[in-house]
Amino acid sequence: MIVENGKIAIARMISNTFTEMQVGDGSDDTSIRQQQLDHAITIRKQVSNVTVIGSQIIYEVTFSGSEINGTNISEMGIFSNASKINDTGDISYHDKALINNKLLSRINFNSIGPIAASDTVTLTFVMEVEWNG
Repeated sequence: MIVENGKIAIARMISNTFTEMQVGDGSDDTSIRQQQLDHAITIRKQVSNVTVIGSQIIYEVTFSGSEINGTNISEMGIFSNASKINDTGDISYHDKALINNKLLSRINFNSIGPIAASDTVTLTFVMEVEWNG
């Protein structure tokens, strides 16, 4: 069993490693083997705000309409960027290579848009670290 302090620690580790979001216009269910979005329409963008409250991680990112190119969006993904972790930190180079550029979660949702080039859209994603074991 993972105890509450362990869940909080895992949430903090996730929030420090998985720091990029990307959106797309794919719409089918997510597979556990999925490594990318179905159809990305933006580059990966650094999350503007990550908040950890207990075992919850709250991600926020804002995309401009010009980044989305007037397309509807219907999927988003959270990706790791282990290159942001200092080499002098508590993670080995080998481990960094294994966790870098990985999809943590992909969510599909009802289509939003099209978004005008002069508009912005802010996406908020809330994740809870749970253990059912």
